[in-house]
Amino acid sequence: MLLVLWFPQSNCKQEVYTLIDASQLEYKTIVKQQFILETGHGKSKLCTQCNNMFGLVYSNKLATKYKVTRCSNNKKYCKFVSKEQCLLVYTNSVYKKIMTLYKPRSQCDYYNALVKIKYAINPNYIKDLKKMKL
Repeated sequence: MLLVLWFPQSNCKQEVYTLIDASQLEYKTIVKQQFILETGHGKSKLCTQCNNMFGLVYSNKLATKYKVTRCSNNKKYCKFVSKEQCLLVYTNSVYKKIMTLYKPRSQCDYYNALVKIKYAINPNYIKDLKKMKL
């Protein structure tokens, strides 16, 4: 008799959703949409090899403050030691900036703030985000 053991593949998308749900972020749906858009549902090399869930670009400031490095497959982006660290950096850099400067009171305000801080260079970024199904 042959015994076959089956182990499900790691579900990156569910892992990230769990991290976001457990966070103190107010606009979790939008943050999840950003994750989906930036990583192709968690399948991009940026996410799987560099734990970069939001397409966060490398800077000396982030490197100094959070000890991040450059992603080896695309040196433009940050490499994080974990997805938790990536969420922490997003929270402390992007989210807190939006909440402090723009004080959004709705999802629409949060989307507008992403434009104001020039989060993405794609002019259709917000439109594309809103299309993302969770």
